[in-house]
Amino acid sequence: MKKSLTLTLPMMLILLNFSCKKSNLDQSLSYDKALESKSVSASTLTGTPSFPLDWENISFMPVPPNVTPIPVPWQSGLGGVKINQDIISDYAESDGWELVYNTFNASVVYNPSYFMLYNKYRGVLRTYFYFAPGQNYPSNNIVSELSINGSAAASSPVLNFSGSDIVNYGVNQPAVTQLQPFQVSSTGSWYASEFELAYDENTASTAYPTTTMEWQINPNSIASITLNGTQTGSLNGTIAVPSSKTNFFGALTNTVVNAALGVGSSHATQAISFLDSTDKPKVATAITNGLAGSISGFLNGIFGFTKRTTINEKVSLTLNTNITVNGSSTVSSQLFDNVFAIPGTLNNDQAVPFYPAYNQPMGVFYVDGKPQVYQEVTNPSVILPQVPPGEPDPWHGRTKGYAPTRRYTINLNSFNLVFNPAVLSDATISNIKYEVLAYDMTSIINNTTLNDISVSSQNKEDILGHGIVASDPTAVTISYLSVLPGNPPSAAEAAVRVSFDVVPKDGSPKQTIVKTFKANVISI
Repeated sequence: MKKSLTLTLPMMLILLNFSCKKSNLDQSLSYDKALESKSVSASTLTGTPSFPLDWENISFMPVPPNVTPIPVPWQSGLGGVKINQDIISDYAESDGWELVYNTFNASVVYNPSYFMLYNKYRGVLRTYFYFAPGQNYPSNNIVSELSINGSAAASSPVLNFSGSDIVNYGVNQPAVTQLQPFQVSSTGSWYASEFELAYDENTASTAYPTTTMEWQINPNSIASITLNGTQTGSLNGTIAVPSSKTNFFGALTNTVVNAALGVGSSHATQAISFLDSTDKPKVATAITNGLAGSISGFLNGIFGFTKRTTINEKVSLTLNTNITVNGSSTVSSQLFDNVFAIPGTLNNDQAVPFYPAYNQPMGVFYVDGKPQVYQEVTNPSVILPQVPPGEPDPWHGRTKGYAPTRRYTINLNSFNLVFNPAVLSDATISNIKYEVLAYDMTSIINNTTLNDISVSSQNKEDILGHGIVASDPTAVTISYLSVLPGNPPSAAEAAVRVSFDVVPKDGSPKQTIVKTFKANVISI
């Protein structure tokens, strides 16, 4: 019998007990107590710098004396880690990772304890959370949410690249929720979540706390998950959904929602295990194309290489899919809730208890307007192809016919790419490409397979199989032959796919970023 949904508990901070010894508990300090310990007025209240962390060159996290040591998340042999395999070995500073926040230190245990890394070449924020031993939260899944809050939050596009494969300029996401296939361990374990961020050009002129970010983690248990109509006993990979809700299952239980499935190179086969045998090769081809620099077969992705020998290629591919969560959550508890200052905002050194160690605006780029695509309909007469002797004649003896055509062309003056100056100071942008995609949005949402999200390696057929790519990728023509004049196949929507390379100036491997933006279609 399905159990009823348990409402999310009020926001709270769970005491992270790193040892059974009472002396260790005496050393712990919650964020609330950290605020109380400041004997200054609110008008002069200032934060403190985030604790430094030499994350690449340590085996254990810094903790006070007599506190049980905590291995770093990627230490070999750590059995309790609950992190997707495609990201666990990807943390090198030489690949663009910077420390944003850290609460681990040798003086006091903060509750919660976590650290954040940000990749300046990919625009990705990664959060690492350690769940201490001794807690009991029966669960099958971890739900992680990142939201943007404050009076200026509604105007920020910073979360628009998360949980979606087609970005709609002017419609800003207030939050994104991720579902990961990991249980909350009672023996202590690391967890990590990764969010791709868009560049907000107003960050540097926005004062803290008119915009802040909030990161939450919740354990949940559900009866089953259905992806694209196929039942799966366990989830592989991460599913993300744009949302304004704090309870993932409250929004999704027993409903079908258009969502994004994240696929990384090292576990791609597992992550797409719910697909049928005809669709798996298409996704594999998209990954291969992306790593080879061929932008085809996908709408949203980051492709590149790293300097580490343990993981020499990096893929972050977003696939559009339908998700049905059957049953109800049996546990809905809040493990973690933290509000933090956004790097690069004004006066964020007043953030309590910490302000960011990396303090430049995040995100690689965004656009300054919604792309426009021109649509031109023509109905020219043509000479019909000859039919070989003995074969059925579809033209019924006619030699002349028509080729109803719709041609879609990008208005490149309708928008610009706005790059983060913090990125341009450390890298160059090269190989910028624009492509127009004509598609039927209804078929995307209602499609039960990924047949539409694939193209041939020769680029003869574009995304969704609805358009033929001309020699000029900024124009696409949809056409067919007929013995009678008529309307050409209709494309209900159009989008502009943008791709470019981020080439670090220090010689680090380049990263290829691909994003697709919904366009306004204008008939001419």
